Amino acid sequence: MAKYVEMRLCGVMQAYSPSEKYIRHRRTESMPSKAAIYGMVEAAFGIDYNDFIAKREIEKVYYIEKIIDNKDYCEILDDYQIICVDGEGVPQADGKIKKGGNFPEVFKEYLADADFTVKIGAADDDKIYELAEALQHPVYPIYLGRYNCTPSMPVFVAVHDNATG
Repeated sequence: MAKYVEMRLCGVMQAYSPSEKYIRHRRTESMPSKAAIYGMVEAAFGIDYNDFIAKREIEKVYYIEKIIDNKDYCEILDDYQIICVDGEGVPQADGKIKKGGNFPEVFKEYLADADFTVKIGAADDDKIYELAEALQHPVYPIYLGRYNCTPSMPVFVAVHDNATG
């Protein structure tokens, strides 16, 4: 009997940007995209961002059955960020100040207190259990869109039979 993994994407902030390059106003979609969900699965398995062969394999093995919005309404927050004040430069991780360049102001949108349920299936039940294990003990952290959007609860919920779910 076919099984699926249930994931719960619940967090104070979530952001699922359309596939745009860096722009001054980063919008968010109202629901997680398939690419975002596959990204979470890839992070759980420890697949490197640039490993396109492994990423393609994940998309062949797993399929997204359903994405459910658990709330009727989700507020969109606008965040204003500025990187550099008065041309002083930008502090770097090594403590040095990077001078020059163009440091624009940026506007970012976030979903506030969003809550989604995702059902992921696979043709092979063993793959479902591998995914369940990876989501419970991810190699890389799982983010809800952007790096600053962390889940407020574990993303793995359960493995279900299709007949009962």
